[in-house]
Amino acid sequence: MLHGYRMNAVLGVAAVALAAALTSCGGGGSSGVTGPGGASGPMSARVDGVQWNADELGGGLGAGHPMLGMYTIPGRRTSGGTPEFLDLTLYNVAGPGAYALGVNSTTFGGGAIYGNANAAWNTPLSGMAGTAIVTTLTATRIAGTFAFQATPLSGTASGTRVVTEGTFDYSDHLSSGVTGPLPDNAGSFVRASVDGAAWNGATIASIHNTVGTPSLIVGASTVATQLNFTISGFAGPGTYPIAFSPYCLVTWTELGTGHSWGGSGSLVGSTYVSSDSGSVVITSLTSTRVRGTFSGKLAPGPSNAATGFRYVLNGEFDCGLPAPPVAARR
Repeated sequence: MLHGYRMNAVLGVAAVALAAALTSCGGGGSSGVTGPGGASGPMSARVDGVQWNADELGGGLGAGHPMLGMYTIPGRRTSGGTPEFLDLTLYNVAGPGAYALGVNSTTFGGGAIYGNANAAWNTPLSGMAGTAIVTTLTATRIAGTFAFQATPLSGTASGTRVVTEGTFDYSDHLSSGVTGPLPDNAGSFVRASVDGAAWNGATIASIHNTVGTPSLIVGASTVATQLNFTISGFAGPGTYPIAFSPYCLVTWTELGTGHSWGGSGSLVGSTYVSSDSGSVVITSLTSTRVRGTFSGKLAPGPSNAATGFRYVLNGEFDCGLPAPPVAARR
């Protein structure tokens, strides 16, 4: 369920080891949850180790389902001095499962924000700021757990807020203005291990171009890094070794530093040979999605100060493809 477009302008994915999707807990249930320490309410968590409980539902406050796949889950606390809020927003949710926090609407997951009238913290687009696990999802109820780290967003906010042991349960308080299944091309993920560290894309774009020379382009980025791969002469599922002929290029960039890896090579006889090794494997392709795996040993890119190799290993992706232009449809 992912989509995107040509990668020269690919926004500004990748491997958070998200927990496996959980089984639905079914409908029914109470209007609240039991949180850490036995606290109850529609939402509960610990913020920097201190118990935080949302007020009981009332005054029209509840979870929302304003768009296909999108869920808004708000918590409000008015007791104890300055009113506070803790909100989750999730995208491309089709059912129970684990969803990354610290990503945007191109991706399976979403973000969180915590604060008050004077300061606010939110999950940065790191791809790995936390996880929300939806355990129950029906037409009238959404419930689950969450944990995340948030950085300053506005006001007097400073430092990092660590939110743990989060729970939410909005039973009979889930409003919806939409109906129907989530489109098959909605949402994406790209993840890998980069030099031994897990990496998960926060913003993802992909396109399967069938006009002229067929190509596949996938790009994923966070606030600090970007991973792209391009296959020219793309012919569907199969293995594409990193090479210049036929063309398959994988690149890794540290944004804001001028350092990049991948795409360099040398002339051997009359053939330009890549300094990189590895491959992209396309396991599935439809008009709406492309899935596969990738790995690469990437040398410093041409004309930059990067040194050493970058090892992008155990990569996997599942990306939605945008609908073709109306004129191109048959």
